[in-house]
Amino acid sequence: MKIKPALLITLCWPLFVVAESNFDLGKPVIADKHAVYDMKVLANASYIDERGRVMLDVLEGSENFLALLVKTNDGKPIVGLEPKFSIEGSSVIMASSAAAPLQGTDESGIMEFGVLAGVKGLDRLNISYSNNSIDLHFNTISLDISQFPSLPELETGLSWDDLMSAQLDYQEEKLVASFTSKVMQQDGEKVDVAGFMLPLDADTKQRHFLLVSAPPSCFYHFPGGPAGVIEVFSKEGVEATWSPVILSGRLKLVGSSKTGIIYQLEETELID
Repeated sequence: MKIKPALLITLCWPLFVVAESNFDLGKPVIADKHAVYDMKVLANASYIDERGRVMLDVLEGSENFLALLVKTNDGKPIVGLEPKFSIEGSSVIMASSAAAPLQGTDESGIMEFGVLAGVKGLDRLNISYSNNSIDLHFNTISLDISQFPSLPELETGLSWDDLMSAQLDYQEEKLVASFTSKVMQQDGEKVDVAGFMLPLDADTKQRHFLLVSAPPSCFYHFPGGPAGVIEVFSKEGVEATWSPVILSGRLKLVGSSKTGIIYQLEETELID
């Protein structure tokens, strides 16, 4: 089996990497409860601690999009495997969504899922299927320690809740989005929006960057998934900063996207 070419977007400050995957995984094998498999959790920022545990540093209350990869011992992907998730601690498995569907492994042996981080502490996620089991530990960092500010509330302007209410459908090599009527009414209009900047290059003044709904970090997806990011274009440029920014620009909705971007802001200026 070959994966069809698709754009995979990975974000990690200050890089923006777009890569194509088109490699032969072999014919997928249907899940068998009596078999033993190779199970791995895909997470860009995971590491092994001194006790040999697989760890992932997360922020309190953050949405973390991950993936489970299941293969046979000789590398063939397992399709249709529906694992059980259990967490010791205050973190929880996120409900099924377009960004984190809980529908079993696909023909690539991959199942995407999300974890909503709880309060400061160490949580253990166990993923199991019959006699197969794997653990991932979440080192949850307090927001007070990280000192990330919260977004200012705008009386008018774009709401991230409205933006992230878009319905997403993955078709072949593209992402198709259906927007709420409230968001569609603002298509082509000048709008204000508050968010966190994710620079795409090393320049102090950013003329092309991403605006995200939560502080940027090196997880498997954008914070909030594709509906939680806006591609921003600014002729004058905006000073790079870790602090929240309020921008004004012309909203453009992208109903069909090969890059994973469904929102764009053009003619953008910094308000605050």
